[in-house]
Amino acid sequence: MNDTATQAEKQKQTYTAVDLKNLTGSQSYELEMVSHIIAREIQKSGSFKEKLGDYSYAYSRTQEITAGKAEDYIREKFKQDHGQSMKEMMDGLKLKEEKLDEHTIEQARAYARNITDDIKQGDVPFYRAYDDQGIKLSERFGVTEKKAKSMIKTSFEENSDLTFYAHHKELEKAHYKPQHSQQQQQQKQTRSPSR
Repeated sequence: MNDTATQAEKQKQTYTAVDLKNLTGSQSYELEMVSHIIAREIQKSGSFKEKLGDYSYAYSRTQEITAGKAEDYIREKFKQDHGQSMKEMMDGLKLKEEKLDEHTIEQARAYARNITDDIKQGDVPFYRAYDDQGIKLSERFGVTEKKAKSMIKTSFEENSDLTFYAHHKELEKAHYKPQHSQQQQQQKQTRSPSR
């Protein structure tokens, strides 16, 4: 028996399908929110087990059921909401990542340039510009945000003598922080009562 069959067998043993029809509206709504949080985590990092464990435990405490039973409810609601299991969603993203070609990876360079431009405009700090561009790239190619950010960083460093983080932190220091400090001062002045 190969490893994949063994893993599938283990999953069948630990996961029991549950009937969602007996849930109250509020229970169903809570599970739907958890389902979307876990889907978001899969899109972001490519994993779900930690969040699933945390939310299963939290849900079990409020519903007075075991964490295992709560996990079964969450998994079933996830399937209902997303048309696939958590593992299937995760595997689909990994498959897309494996199929990326050099041309696709090179396109990440444009997203790195967008980060530079966003910071130079002074409106956003580095961490937000990087996150925004990572999300856009991941949506464009159907990969995790973690992979998209890695592609952005790699494409930048392959075409520059500078490190990705150091370069953008310097830009942030020169363009974002002065403008942000000025805005904070203006806000303080408008909030403080004049005497």
